Amino acid sequence: MSGTCARTLNEHVTSKDASSNGSAVYTRFDAPGDLPKILPPGTRLETARGIRIVTPAALAMRVPGLRAVLHRAERRLCDSAASRFGGFYVAVIRKGSA
Repeated sequence: MSGTCARTLNEHVTSKDASSNGSAVYTRFDAPGDLPKILPPGTRLETARGIRIVTPAALAMRVPGLRAVLHRAERRLCDSAASRFGGFYVAVIRKGSA
């Protein structure tokens, strides 16, 4: 299973920079379990979050009633151990000492 690992190594990147310039955020695709093995020296995992853990397809969010259930489930699971099973896994890696 693979996830998405989006890393920003530049501490001065803003959301405006990231949305207007794809090169502002370094993105690669790795399994969440591989992350500790591939971190460059001098970096640390600051936080990680799973996305689309229980939502089978975006279309499911258009179903009345189901949308609220899926939204609550995603919010509860995104920072749990279940985050590793999401369709996407976003990790924030920071330069500097731990």
